[in-house]
Amino acid sequence: MDEPLNASVLERVVQTYEQKDQGRHEFLELEDLGVIHVRIDNPKGLHVRPSTQVCATASKYSGLVYVVKKGSSEFIDAKSILSLMMLAADFGNELYFVYDLSDPEKARENAAEIRVLFEGNFGILGV
Repeated sequence: MDEPLNASVLERVVQTYEQKDQGRHEFLELEDLGVIHVRIDNPKGLHVRPSTQVCATASKYSGLVYVVKKGSSEFIDAKSILSLMMLAADFGNELYFVYDLSDPEKARENAAEIRVLFEGNFGILGV
């Protein structure tokens, strides 16, 4: 990628993802970045416990991991528990996780772990 990683680049990558993915929610490599899309199905949203799990999982990846709530232009560090909590992501919100591809295979593995957290409702029973 020739330009620095900033909000306009990340926003363009998310828009490109939406056009190319067409609802499949796959990990796509775009402009030297990897992107996945998840939906919050937990009725309490992304509260403390899920945020902690996301932060811990994202922190396993040595590169940069950003998250943005669909409809927002604010990209936050997925490795920051405080930033995740301030995202105020509620039930039904859709999130994009954007990875630098300094290690594409590890980024893909980490994205798969993030997806499992969301698809399994963070291990919260009765949801």
